[in-house]
Amino acid sequence: MAWVATENFDSYSDGDLSGENGGSGWGGAWSSAQTTFEVQGSVVQGGTKAMRFVSALDGDGITRPLAVDVDTGNVQFYVRRADKVGVVQIILRDSGNSGVIRVDFENTAAGGDIVLNPPTDNIELLADFALDTWYLIEMEVNCTGDSHRARVDGGTWSTAVTDFDPGAGEVNNFFTRTDQATVTNAYIDTLGVGAGQPSSVKTIGGLAIADVKTVNNLAIASVKAWNGLD
Repeated sequence: MAWVATENFDSYSDGDLSGENGGSGWGGAWSSAQTTFEVQGSVVQGGTKAMRFVSALDGDGITRPLAVDVDTGNVQFYVRRADKVGVVQIILRDSGNSGVIRVDFENTAAGGDIVLNPPTDNIELLADFALDTWYLIEMEVNCTGDSHRARVDGGTWSTAVTDFDPGAGEVNNFFTRTDQATVTNAYIDTLGVGAGQPSSVKTIGGLAIADVKTVNNLAIASVKAWNGLD
């Protein structure tokens, strides 16, 4: 199954995000043992609301399960930080909460970069990210092939990496948390299907190759009606 879940936070009232259940393609509500993740409308990427880390202590996290596990797919979302105190981690996890792929917005001590799968792979996606700037993050997973990658702002894809936690299964939930220090005024918004073409789609000359079924050596095409015409 490919990634289909979307979330823009616009349907929620300001306040604690945990327990909210809007968007589509999810298997349950946002869930956190803390009250340090909130909905607010002062700093947004698109629409009227976004998620904010509010003095989230080291180790605080919030998660949301998918309606259907993702084997091969691409998810995108926007992240913004007001400082580089503490680390913001975004992790796609399996049903046992093992990490499939992880992207960190580092603190100053670690370099202040955006990195993929630290510390094992530690691939730099963007050096010294700017404060108060929205960054588009795309994560592409291929769980069957154990090959995942990421990119920032539609740039060059990273080299492929294997599971963050070796042996992880299909993606079951979206998870974000803090690390190393309290994080304040970090934001996530406009989470949805990635624009990048999945690795599983083959191309020739930049054109996608479609699987074509045949009967008696004749190709069968799927035709959609438009204004009543086929």
